Amino acid sequence: MKKSTIYRLSIAVVLLICICIYYKPLSFSKLLTEDCTFTLSLSEHTVSYGKPESNTVDYNDITAEQKGAILSLLEQYPYIRSPLTPFSDGNMSNIGPKLLIIYAAVDDSSSVKIVVTVSGQISINDKEYIMNNAEQFIEQITEIMK
Repeated sequence: MKKSTIYRLSIAVVLLICICIYYKPLSFSKLLTEDCTFTLSLSEHTVSYGKPESNTVDYNDITAEQKGAILSLLEQYPYIRSPLTPFSDGNMSNIGPKLLIIYAAVDDSSSVKIVVTVSGQISINDKEYIMNNAEQFIEQITEIMK
């Protein structure tokens, strides 16, 4: 083989490896641990008689049992980077009728804000990501909080 063919092939292999690493599924367990405290906010947006309505439920008093169930549920739902993740500012479009916001205080100096939409777009600390089965995730969180 010619040297130029080997160089092109090696560049293609390195590029393919970089793409695989970039789109590797990520876990919420690196963001939220047993030590953190968090609150949830679930917003449902509807239109009734031509007027937009928003129904928001805040869950501030989360029991240890609920916290454990939520953390184990978060481990079951990985997320991936979107092509625009490095350039995003957290703004999302086409979010759908439901929105789940998780505020977590990891320690005294750091916190995490996770926004999950039914359309599968999520925002973590104002960076956009993608989650499969986000609507099912929101429904399961709602069931845990009942």
